[in-house]
Amino acid sequence: MKYELKVGVAAMGLVVLAGCTVTPVKEVTADKVGYLTSKFSPQVLSPSVAKKLPASGNIASFGRITIKVETDIEQSDGKKESLTSEVTFIDGGKGLVQRMSEISSNGIPFDLLYSLTYKGIYDLRWQAVPLRGSNSGLAYEVKDISKFDVIPTSAGNEFTVEYTSGTAIQIANLLASKKTCKALRIVGAQEIFTKIQGQAIEFECEQVSNGAIQKRAKTILLQQYGIAIETEATYASRKAVSRVVDFVN
Repeated sequence: MKYELKVGVAAMGLVVLAGCTVTPVKEVTADKVGYLTSKFSPQVLSPSVAKKLPASGNIASFGRITIKVETDIEQSDGKKESLTSEVTFIDGGKGLVQRMSEISSNGIPFDLLYSLTYKGIYDLRWQAVPLRGSNSGLAYEVKDISKFDVIPTSAGNEFTVEYTSGTAIQIANLLASKKTCKALRIVGAQEIFTKIQGQAIEFECEQVSNGAIQKRAKTILLQQYGIAIETEATYASRKAVSRVVDFVN
């Protein structure tokens, strides 16, 4: 495939590959948190998406939180690996949370994952930045939401989100998806990690896109902060189990 570089765009820190905008990795890594706050701020949401988000039940402002997570992965062929992630959460207000995950193997970072989320449990805009590459991956975003239930606060209840998504500049042939989560139990957040305060709700979620199951996962929502941590993820090709090993507020 031939890629076209449009003159003048690279000078603004962007490269256009086959009509899609990406960012040079060196510009992201020059200010990793700055990239998060500028490119994944609540202001990037379209008004039509923002108005469909449920009112947040979390009124506390946490400012910034960093959580260190260790993850064990087993591929379908039996191959195993362990990764470490340092996850930064920044409170965007009204339930919106900016999140940056720096993922390492053998103590060496190899990937940055950026997202603007609703309470860390539902991504509204996201992008991967491979640290061994020259340019970031494409930025993706939610284009429209047809259903967004209020997240329950008691065990046994469910919430569903139905939406379409695509690349940041995509306007047609969007991916139709549905995410359904059931609240399994409420536990003391210190059960997740000793430094975490308040209560936590464990959810079991299923992600379906174009009618096919993509992922099943377990997610812990920390009620006092209004952020979520994924503790299990199962795909057709692999399964990942994660645990919190540090928490800094």
